[in-house]
Amino acid sequence: MSVYFPRGQKSFGAIRKKFQEGVNVAKRRGASGIAFVTNQELKLSERAQLLDDAAPLQTDLFHLERLASILNSPANYGIRLEFLDIEMTKEEQVAYMALMDQDLRRVNEELLGVVKALKRGGSMPIPSEPLTVAPILSRSTLDAVFGDIPHKCSYCGFGFIVKDVLFDPMQLQAAACPKCGNVDRIQGLRIF
Repeated sequence: MSVYFPRGQKSFGAIRKKFQEGVNVAKRRGASGIAFVTNQELKLSERAQLLDDAAPLQTDLFHLERLASILNSPANYGIRLEFLDIEMTKEEQVAYMALMDQDLRRVNEELLGVVKALKRGGSMPIPSEPLTVAPILSRSTLDAVFGDIPHKCSYCGFGFIVKDVLFDPMQLQAAACPKCGNVDRIQGLRIF
């Protein structure tokens, strides 16, 4: 991942230089791709040039217009409010609440299915892939929006986020602390 967030619009040459620095690091480290996130406007021809510069790496560009589009979607109105202090219009509030309501209904249906399966003597599914973790930067709506669960290591006390937890409040899953490697049991509730 490469990030470029200067104040004000910069020349394409400056943007391209920063992008190429990220591409060079990715290639040196043997990465198969790069994501470039910037608050800069990029014309279609400039985006095409950056993609050519990065070849053969897989490249995903998150430029100003794309970031605005992502933040101006109902799922991200809360993030936009919390981090950019952009208040929601009445219509955006309705859309945001409708989306949250829809997700809560889905969670309730999944929970009901789990409870019914357990009552019939069934068992909980075991995840086939390991959970991924990341250090906690701050406790925020990001945790709720992306379904990440904050956890504190029982051995060293390091705080981290457990990602991609299956919706299953009754199943204990394991996650290794990224600092000390201690394995803790995680009781999961995934919102999305």
